[in-house]
Amino acid sequence: MKKKLALLTLVISGFCLQLKSQEVVKPLKVNIELAIDENGNAQATYQTKLNAGQWDAFKRSMGNNQSLLKRSIERSLPAYFLTDFKYEEDAMDRSYSLKFNAYGMCHIDASGKWVAELDVKNPDITKLDDNTYMIISEMVSGGQLIQANQKIIFPSSASDIKEEKDAFGKAIFTFKMSGSSATGKTMQYAGIGLLIIGAVLMWRASKS
Repeated sequence: MKKKLALLTLVISGFCLQLKSQEVVKPLKVNIELAIDENGNAQATYQTKLNAGQWDAFKRSMGNNQSLLKRSIERSLPAYFLTDFKYEEDAMDRSYSLKFNAYGMCHIDASGKWVAELDVKNPDITKLDDNTYMIISEMVSGGQLIQANQKIIFPSSASDIKEEKDAFGKAIFTFKMSGSSATGKTMQYAGIGLLIIGAVLMWRASKS
């Protein structure tokens, strides 16, 4: 199953289903930070601040039920294994943050390079420093315009980070990390080995 960073923005729609009654003057801004580790996993952090009407609607719909919030995120991100959810809010400031771990954010291709797939064409990407990039996107959910500011932080050991395109013209990040090439080959050979073992077991079963 492909892993796509752009899927993370879909979670926002689950938070905003009840905001359609609010008159849109300015976009709802959601800040997303993805800190990728050396295993290709990431710690995700969502932060946003709402006006009074939006905060009341959010609390009625999801804000008082963290289990519902967790299930909504898991449905929106089926390509990842999500753990360690931590929700915090500041009622006085009408803001909240949500942190969780997303395993399998990046994968290694056949050549040994790490790949992070964005699943969008020509995204607005800004390089903040050698290992940090910002992607700004907009979407509409329930009549609410949402601006997602998604910061991607690659590990310090990552090098040769490039924005490229896949066979369908969609943007991807490719990068290298020490030992990733050997790891990629090991995974490839392990997969071949499992296929051989499976074929042998099927052959033995057919003979019995």
